[in-house]
Amino acid sequence: NGKIGQVTAQGGPAGGYGVHLTRFQASNRIAGIDATANANGGDAINGISTYAVTYGPIKALVLGGRTGNGIVGMTLRAWSDYTDYRPSDQAQVDAIRADVRSGLGAGISGSTFQIKGDLDDIEAKTLNGSAIFTSLFNLSQGDIGRIYASAVNGGTAIDRSTFITANGSIGSARWFSDVSTSGITAIASSTSLTAHAIYGSMFSADANIGMIYATTRGGTAILDSIFLADSSYGNAANGPNMPDVVLTTADEGAIFGVYAKSSGENLVASAGISGSSFEAEKIGFVTVEVTDREEGGAGISASVFNARNAVYDGAGSFNNKGTIGAITVLDGSLRGNGIESSRFLAGAAGSIGDVHVRVLGGTGIKSSEFRASIFDYDQREFTGTIGNITVHAGRSSDPGLFALPQPPNDAWTLLPAGIDSSYFAADAGIGDVTVNSLGTGVFFSAFLADFDVVSRLAGIVDFILPLLAEDTPGDLGNVTIIANGRFGAGSVLSLYSGRSVGDVTIRVASRDSQATALERPVADTAAGRALDAVARMAGFNLASKLGPAASAASLYLATDGDIGRIDVRDLGAGFDSLLSAYVALPLGFYGPVSPMDSAFGNFFWGVPRLFAGATGVSAAPTVVASSIAPASVGTYGVGETMTLAANFSAPVTVSGTPTITAMVGSTARTFRYVGGSTTSQLTFA
Repeated sequence: NGKIGQVTAQGGPAGGYGVHLTRFQASNRIAGIDATANANGGDAINGISTYAVTYGPIKALVLGGRTGNGIVGMTLRAWSDYTDYRPSDQAQVDAIRADVRSGLGAGISGSTFQIKGDLDDIEAKTLNGSAIFTSLFNLSQGDIGRIYASAVNGGTAIDRSTFITANGSIGSARWFSDVSTSGITAIASSTSLTAHAIYGSMFSADANIGMIYATTRGGTAILDSIFLADSSYGNAANGPNMPDVVLTTADEGAIFGVYAKSSGENLVASAGISGSSFEAEKIGFVTVEVTDREEGGAGISASVFNARNAVYDGAGSFNNKGTIGAITVLDGSLRGNGIESSRFLAGAAGSIGDVHVRVLGGTGIKSSEFRASIFDYDQREFTGTIGNITVHAGRSSDPGLFALPQPPNDAWTLLPAGIDSSYFAADAGIGDVTVNSLGTGVFFSAFLADFDVVSRLAGIVDFILPLLAEDTPGDLGNVTIIANGRFGAGSVLSLYSGRSVGDVTIRVASRDSQATALERPVADTAAGRALDAVARMAGFNLASKLGPAASAASLYLATDGDIGRIDVRDLGAGFDSLLSAYVALPLGFYGPVSPMDSAFGNFFWGVPRLFAGATGVSAAPTVVASSIAPASVGTYGVGETMTLAANFSAPVTVSGTPTITAMVGSTARTFRYVGGSTTSQLTFA
């Protein structure tokens, strides 16, 4: 039951160390070590080794000088089962703290801490060196409480270090209730592009990882790092615990939240999160900011967020219910994309929250995937959802395949500014998709609210198993795309699919109202009349101006339901709809369809609804239009009148002269009421 009391040491004025190359060993407790180095270049703690059951605070203070470090080359071991010795409110190691005020010194460097129980607090502060550098904190049984690292004028806050709790939590010790006393905080205040908040480090916990807060001015907030909660894959009713596990907040294997901020002092290099992975049963909110209005890089780049588990339902099935909270990226740089080359993966019975991205000079979301559809082979529930997707983007400077000139002429509104080459998939629904961009809104992207093609086509087993499970239909909400700019298009080569699809509203508003037009030729010559006739038969309005389309080569697909109002317009120099398809299977309703001034090669399938602006039709509230079709099927020549028969479920009374809009070929035509009042069939021509 031997103990060592408080150890206090102060280095001398001629470069002395506080404690140097010393061994401390106690069979019970070391009350604490408090070491100070003067402003003369010595280290506070250097090359010592300690062995005990429990420890009080380990503290290192460097008062100044040029190169003095806080804790260097220390080995600490809490080597025995401490539960028989410590009071119930006492951690095995109370704290490890370093306060370094020398010019270039590191806080905690090259040290190893092997602890069986709890480590209450880690705190390191430096002026220009790394706060925590190449050190290992390895806990076999307990939790790490708060981690706080700050590099004020230079250096990385947490640099190439490892934190492991094989049976506990990191930054969320179980007895903490206040987030301010837990979590991981890393602050790098230098404007250097190598001053990162967290770099090359790993955090691995069997239980939770607390709130991650990382900020930097010059470098990347979180770079090339790994965060792994539920490292043993054994919590929250996973297989080893089934079926009588009691879920608790302490054991759910969660990452509570991620906040990363870069002030963006360096072009491209100052980013939010890059090359990092986050894996847990549950990932809370993810918020990233790049705040400089000129410099800076991407918000989230080349990173993976994976929420996964296997929750036993008591009836033989294991469901992946992994969830990711709201994702918010605000990027004010001229070069950085909001989210690029990244993956967000949640369970087929889990969810991804709302996705909100706002960028100034890059693409909002590029080459990324969001999937609430990752399933266990014993999955029964396919109820995964993605919330609302909202992107606001300025003129993109991401050149893609184009070699653009240097600033300030480094952007082009033809380039995808909103969502580019990205994939969104869920099994039970996606919320509203809203894009407002100065440039092309959505390019080569897919939004699948009812079926994840990627996961289903991974193999024959992946295709068959979901067919044997419970099917929860997934609807796609409203699609709203507002694209501005001289060459900006609305939706290009993209797919929008769900059991049903909400309203489709696309506006392309060119800033250049004087765009060159290809006008319909005056039909005062034989050639002019022939060309005009051919164009009309093809449904191609030559009055449309040369320019991008509001919708081009895009598919809007309701797999077993309806499509809402279709209002697709190019207010500038281009087609309203070009080579696009609006399909409501098997024979659902679509529309009403707003008139299109210029459309070509489009395809409509389903039953068109009456135009929302129609007036003069009165009927009982339960009366609906069952079909609208030509009164006579055949070939109509130029100038001939086409008559439509609108059939209702009961007689209706007509007042005035209502109209309906229907697609003839790929052109919206207006049909006026002819007759049929007080019957169940009205005629329009």
